[in-house]
Amino acid sequence: MIFNRRALLRKLARNLCRFVLALPALALLAPETTFTPPRSFLSVSAQEKLEANRTEQSPGSTSTLKLTKAVEREISSDEVHSYQVGLYSGQYARFTLECRERGARLSVYDPNGQARVEFKCYQNSLMPVSVIADVAGNYRLSVDASAEGSVARGYRIKLEELRRSTKLDQSRILAEKAFAEAEQLSAEQKIESSYQAIKKYEEAQEQWRLAGDRVAEARVTRNIGLVYESLNEYPKALTYYNQALALGKTLHDSTLECDALNNIGYLHFFTGDNRPALESATRALKLSQATNNRRGEAQALLTIGEAYYGFGDFKKAVTHYSRALTLWQQSNDHEGQVNVLVSLGYAYTRTSDISKALDSYNQALLLARSTSNRRWEAITLRALGNLHTKLGESQKAFDFFLQALSILSTLDERHLKATVLGGLAHAYLGVGERRKALEYYEQALVIFKSIKHQWGEAEIEKIIGEIYRVLGEHQAALNYLQAALSLFRVLDMPRFEAQTLSYIGLVYDSLGDKRKALDCYRQSLALFRDGQDQRYEAYTLNHIGRVYESSGDTQKALGYYKQALSLNRVAADPAGESLTLLNIARVMRDGGDLTEARARAEEALRVVESLRTKVISQDLRASYFASVRQQYEFYVDLLMRLHRERPTEGFDTAAFEASERARARSLLETLSAARVGDRSKADPALLEREGKLRKELNEGAERRMRLQAGGAQAEVEAAALGKEIDEITSRLREVEAQIRAGSLEHVSSLQTQPLGLKEIQERVVDEDTLLLEYSLGEERSYLWAVTKTEIESYELPGRAEIETAASRVRGLLIAPQPIEGEAFEARQARMKEAEGRYWQEAASLGEMLLGQAAGRLGGKRLLVVADGALQYIPFGALPVPRRDGGEPMPLMLEHEITSQPSASTLATLRGATARRRG
Repeated sequence: MIFNRRALLRKLARNLCRFVLALPALALLAPETTFTPPRSFLSVSAQEKLEANRTEQSPGSTSTLKLTKAVEREISSDEVHSYQVGLYSGQYARFTLECRERGARLSVYDPNGQARVEFKCYQNSLMPVSVIADVAGNYRLSVDASAEGSVARGYRIKLEELRRSTKLDQSRILAEKAFAEAEQLSAEQKIESSYQAIKKYEEAQEQWRLAGDRVAEARVTRNIGLVYESLNEYPKALTYYNQALALGKTLHDSTLECDALNNIGYLHFFTGDNRPALESATRALKLSQATNNRRGEAQALLTIGEAYYGFGDFKKAVTHYSRALTLWQQSNDHEGQVNVLVSLGYAYTRTSDISKALDSYNQALLLARSTSNRRWEAITLRALGNLHTKLGESQKAFDFFLQALSILSTLDERHLKATVLGGLAHAYLGVGERRKALEYYEQALVIFKSIKHQWGEAEIEKIIGEIYRVLGEHQAALNYLQAALSLFRVLDMPRFEAQTLSYIGLVYDSLGDKRKALDCYRQSLALFRDGQDQRYEAYTLNHIGRVYESSGDTQKALGYYKQALSLNRVAADPAGESLTLLNIARVMRDGGDLTEARARAEEALRVVESLRTKVISQDLRASYFASVRQQYEFYVDLLMRLHRERPTEGFDTAAFEASERARARSLLETLSAARVGDRSKADPALLEREGKLRKELNEGAERRMRLQAGGAQAEVEAAALGKEIDEITSRLREVEAQIRAGSLEHVSSLQTQPLGLKEIQERVVDEDTLLLEYSLGEERSYLWAVTKTEIESYELPGRAEIETAASRVRGLLIAPQPIEGEAFEARQARMKEAEGRYWQEAASLGEMLLGQAAGRLGGKRLLVVADGALQYIPFGALPVPRRDGGEPMPLMLEHEITSQPSASTLATLRGATARRRG
């Protein structure tokens, strides 16, 4: 063959010219042309050399994405990051965007500037984005932080694949579209949208299966599990997690396998199965460490910490939480940090390191708000409410819980709402509002049962059982507590099992079965010591001490109380500390050491006073004082015992002043709060809320009045409306308390001090007045008769005897009131019988209350400060105590009688009246 070199050169020249002439046209598509010739046009070495010669552009300009080389950056809300990649017509490119926080958005534009794709990336999700080029040129990718918040958001973008397109790629694109829609629906955190998300995920799953992408199919399988978990359908969630785990193993995808193990572990912890939780998380930890998967390692450490928390080993929990926090801080994962900071706060609370707990919660709240993560904000607020309840700072607790409920009104988070309701109930319980607490606990229990959450169900049943015990409904208490105990044993949760055993012991103690009670307490104590829960261990030690005290072994009882006191202080539990101090004081008193008993009782009251100052709401403060009234009664009785032994040392005066302080404190503060405070300083949103609630209350009251005039059906509606009105009233009081707290410059301005004896004699009692103040106690009661210059004290029978007599007299006084359906003759007979019995019963009560002080009555004006059931008795209707056996004479015929809640309150009211007149 003759080789024509010239012809061949001309042919090559023409082909080369066509190729070279095409390049300028492509270059016109972007001035900074970075078009990549098709890989088939270049040798492997030439392609690698071309990519090696590229450099990223300066910040603010467009950067070039390189195949399989990820770019990790952070972006603020006011920034847009641009990337580009050159494609030829018909070429397929697949990108992935992974975000550490919610809110980053990826948009893809073709060479003509037309948007081809726009997907939003959600926290810790891997968002795949595929493009098939219609025209050749540079395709631009734009990343922006679309969510609010000041914290920079981290993301990772990568060009995963670059090749000629195939028919299967259309399935990939359909799968990605369905996946993106599912992610958006899931992020709404609503029940309906969550089920819609599952359908979209299933569409994506099917399309990826058609495309043969098993890895993507496995990842969407895991995501379906996540949605079912959010819906509290835990068996379904576990099924999908196990499917994802099996696919991860088959595909040798360690990241997917690790994620599935972490999901399985955390789900087991969440449902109370701590041992399988620990096993799954430990496997995930080993796998993530072997593959340098830092996020997987952090999640595994968190789940291991949660499992140890569930076991009650809080020190190990703190160790693992801290390691997880370090990893998330290093990767700048804000939501991961919030998650572990909240867990750390709970663990620090359990180990009694309160300052560290507060610091952890405050850091978590700051991060949650800066990233606009409303769910985690609510979770953190709930945790802060729980902590402040434990510290006895009830008003702060109410504020945090109400903030959390406000957030949850916009989210469909049933489990979280139930836990917040439970926290709010516990706060009410802490100030003695048992009925209000029971109402919120029952709401929470309904939710937990509806979502089949056994841990929450058992916890609420345990607490409801304890409330019924306090209310004296012992069988109901045992029913709830035994149900809770069974669930905790099934869930393998020894710390909660211990708490429940302790409560069951209290029920048996109340029923008089000391042997069963002690057996329950000892089982509980062994479990508490294993779990390092000092707070509940201290309460159990107190319970054991009471059993020994009631059996007469005071020395053994005192030993248990002293152990408990040490733990109260380590656990920073002031309410528990005051209880233990009272128990110690009682043993000292009964043993004859009145001086030491007084010191302990005064120490307990100082703790009570310190807690009172932390409750702003007047209703709640009054409830709190009612719940600790026994401590004041004990102290008064103790001082009066000292008075009997040393009558010249003024102990009767100290007892009178203690009684006055116990009854007057909350009344005085309510009066003061009514006069103090600048509402202009209150939060406008709270004032608006107050106005709306008042309007709702007025409208509800008006509707109920109309309904009450109707028939039987209207009565049913009126009763239901009555409950609604009670709820509105409760919310109004809570808002008013928040307004008061925000409008007062200094809470100390509300802390008006009750008056002492000398001040009362100067400001309340004149020469013609006799103050009669009563204090009822369990074993004995007291009366102080105070004149302008003297005080005299008298010992009376115990509360039960006095209140029984008072109840009989009151019943006879109200006998003339008609009874519905009673015949006229029956009513007349009943009234005649009451009249015949009245003077005998009234004389007996009058002698009991006034007989010892009869010589001091004279013709004086009587100022009566009653206590307990005596507040419902008109003293003027009682007969004058007589020694001559004459006809009974009502007290009101010989004396002007005034009743007041306390002498200090009367002085305050008189001062206010004088100022108005002035």
